[in-house]
Amino acid sequence: MTKLNDQQLAAVNHPLKPLLILAGAGTGKTTTIIDRAAHLIKSHNINPKSILALTFTIDSADNLKNKLVAKIGIEGQNISASTFHSFAQNITMEHYKDLGYTKRPSIINNIDTFYLLRERFNDLVNIESRLIGLNPIKSITSFQKVYNSIRQNLLDNNNLLKLCSSELKNAIRNNEDDSDVEKLYQLSDILKNYNYFQQLKKDRNWVDYADLITNLWILISKKSKILNNLQEKYKHVIIDEFQDNNYALSLIVDKISYPKNSITVVGDDDQCIYAFRQANLLNIKEFENKHLDQNNKSINLVQNYR
Repeated sequence: MTKLNDQQLAAVNHPLKPLLILAGAGTGKTTTIIDRAAHLIKSHNINPKSILALTFTIDSADNLKNKLVAKIGIEGQNISASTFHSFAQNITMEHYKDLGYTKRPSIINNIDTFYLLRERFNDLVNIESRLIGLNPIKSITSFQKVYNSIRQNLLDNNNLLKLCSSELKNAIRNNEDDSDVEKLYQLSDILKNYNYFQQLKKDRNWVDYADLITNLWILISKKSKILNNLQEKYKHVIIDEFQDNNYALSLIVDKISYPKNSITVVGDDDQCIYAFRQANLLNIKEFENKHLDQNNKSINLVQNYR
């Protein structure tokens, strides 16, 4: 049995309220998470089925479940441990009709979306940029990046309309640098065709990985019954690599864990390896501002075991 240090013990025995664990590499964060989950089950009589553990990789999710089984026995298999996207995919598939799909959608990747845009590139509307059509390959990559960012930051049609009809037009009107104006036109063209891109996929019953997160947000923000069921099902939420959460994932986690706010997040504020996922280092600071105070401070794991 692994002996825990004082900081690890404090994290494990933390009450059923928001907990932020700051842990660098080699500080025993996985051991702490496992013992924290085991403590919730044994000392607080929490059903393993009501614990939702979300990570960024399949290996991490499997490792968490396997170690929990080794710690508490076979009932550890009942914990809901998965990646964010796998969790979102399950909810999307279960409620696809509520999202407007005519059948269970197929998951597509970046290569699929690239060829979809390439196939329909000449059908894009209201293109004002001089350069977009000159290099479709490079342009499509830009389309993909912007569209991923839109979904990961939960920008809705009102946000996009405001950007296109007001902010970007004003920026173009007030800018005398031709190079800057061209870039603004490119962004405007990309944004104007976002809904067209989304409809192309929906007509085919396709979803890409960014859609999974957006779909989950749509369901829990617009379908109160679905949100209530998730809140009732999961009494405690554990998030690993919290610093790599993007804005959308942070809002989703907050919404599902509310109102009990029995949530444990583990992050390293010294690193953020998933910048391409729109990961936001402000997540840790925002969590502190929202959930922590003088009577509930973050716990730092500082002893390195490597």
